[in-house]
Amino acid sequence: MIEIVFDEGIAANLRVIIRQCKREPEKIITYMNEKGQASDVALNDILCLQLYLDKGPINCCLDSNCRKKFIEEIYYEHYSYIDNLNRFKKIKRLANEKNAFRIWVDNLPSSLLGLYCVCNELKNCNVNIYVMDINVCVGGYGNIFSWAQVEAEIMLGLLKEAKKLTRYELNECINSWNKNINSNWNLRSYINGSIVRIHDNFFDDIILGVFCENKITTINKIIQNLSEHYLACIDDYYIIYRIRYLVKKNKLSIIKNNSNAYLTLVQKNF
Repeated sequence: MIEIVFDEGIAANLRVIIRQCKREPEKIITYMNEKGQASDVALNDILCLQLYLDKGPINCCLDSNCRKKFIEEIYYEHYSYIDNLNRFKKIKRLANEKNAFRIWVDNLPSSLLGLYCVCNELKNCNVNIYVMDINVCVGGYGNIFSWAQVEAEIMLGLLKEAKKLTRYELNECINSWNKNINSNWNLRSYINGSIVRIHDNFFDDIILGVFCENKITTINKIIQNLSEHYLACIDDYYIIYRIRYLVKKNKLSIIKNNSNAYLTLVQKNF
């Protein structure tokens, strides 16, 4: 079984589970499989595909230069798009080796689009795909939208909730992928159960609205303000990316740079 996740934080949690199961074999859960036979729920290889499919062009090849440039401009030295893309390219080979896949899906647009993309990649492969849907698995654990928020111990207890995709569900995912790639928008979000396309400058006015007249603030304060209302829609790096854009457009000024971007002081130009 290959575990597919779309966030390094989730991959880290799964690695904790693997280490725990090796130390304490009784932690591995036994459950009844589809044939009524007892099966161990074990975690094996983890494939982290942090491709940020909610951002940048996807109406071109994932390894196109325009997409690489867009993504790495946002995440710069903290991230290698190529490393994640190379892991993605292993999927068909792993399928041909008769591996099954368990895909961890939550309510972040990057995760849902990741599911659609992987299903599209495997559409001609005879392989079993299981889904850990956060809405099904953690309904009783409060307001959780990402698997990265779930403790490793709880994730271990939920492994038996994996659901095998039917051919119809697989086709639905493939159709959803094709629907989303037929667009040249660079920002996508998850709203009311659907992936919606958003203009690049959607958050610009919201960022500018954080400022009072002549008030200087840190980038960290701007991020905190936006996160209160749009936590599941955007990450820190994208906000910083748009702040840099607004500086170039002379709508914001950097008052004092800091090696820690979060502590950089900025001011709105009135």
